[in-house]
Amino acid sequence: MSQDCTGAWSGNVGFGRAGWTEGAREGAGLEFINTGIMTDTIEQRALGSGRLVTIVGLGLLGGSLGLALRRHGWRVRGVVRRPEAAREAMDLGIADEVVCEAALGEDESAGAVVLAVPIEALVASLERFRGRLPRGTVITDVSSVKGAIMPDLDRLASAEGWRFVGSHPMAGAETSGMASARGDLFRDAWVAVCRGETADESAVALVRGIWGRVGGRCLELDPQDHDRIVARTSHLPHLVAALLVLVGIGGNAPAEAPKLAAGGFRDSTRIAAGPPEMWRQIMQANHAELGAAVRQFSVQLSAAAALLEQGRGPELERVLTTASELRRAWRGSGDPAADGPCGEADPGGYE
Repeated sequence: MSQDCTGAWSGNVGFGRAGWTEGAREGAGLEFINTGIMTDTIEQRALGSGRLVTIVGLGLLGGSLGLALRRHGWRVRGVVRRPEAAREAMDLGIADEVVCEAALGEDESAGAVVLAVPIEALVASLERFRGRLPRGTVITDVSSVKGAIMPDLDRLASAEGWRFVGSHPMAGAETSGMASARGDLFRDAWVAVCRGETADESAVALVRGIWGRVGGRCLELDPQDHDRIVARTSHLPHLVAALLVLVGIGGNAPAEAPKLAAGGFRDSTRIAAGPPEMWRQIMQANHAELGAAVRQFSVQLSAAAALLEQGRGPELERVLTTASELRRAWRGSGDPAADGPCGEADPGGYE
């Protein structure tokens, strides 16, 4: 293996500094499997018989996607910045080849490209591929905000003749980084797919097929609708969990408070342990929808405070009953997302 960022770290699959083998150049076709039954669909026929994906950023999400795709016989190329990250990725079996971005040649076949980098690094990351990817390349991402970032990514894709389709897998873990990657992370996870202005049907089909191949279940959404929903189901819960930690065991809390913080507090605040920088980026990128969600939540809190202050017990119980019934119905819906550890994940730094 090469040990600098001028070449490629490769396993035993015949990849090297010169780039992809002829077999890998066939493209990034796929077999779309969502329920375990192979179907002859547009997803299956999207880009031919080859199976090639380039993943930029090999943190928890990128690394897990690499592991999962390789399990199904796909060729995976990782792109990193540092040789140490390349070495770790190869040791973990995340990719067949890992290259540093400086070693990418011009107009190389890369199959589909997945940008698994933090939100604020997305545009700059894609900018580095100008002139290096062929026209028609399908590009997707894993970020949890779409409306604020897709216009810039679409403009760049349009200028280069690429096709961009936004993705957001609702899968995560409490730990982050390449070492936490696992091949089953996306099993039964919902994946929001947001069609970019440069995307055609085959591009959307390919992106759906990639996620279906690793066990994900795709849901196509308008970018603004996506951001409005996740502001309330993902971003607001994290903010509330963080504030609950500050109220419950923060600096003004009694010294005994942590000893009395049992299961309810632990379960309600688990996600507050997530990476602060990642969550700051998410909240800032989705500030309009999250702000609206915070105001909506504040109305509910104010109403609950009034019920408490005025001693209106029966009405308070009705509020609690409604919430209990809604959550029980969700848990009983058969949706694996209601039982699994799905949530937001830190894609990891672009190392």
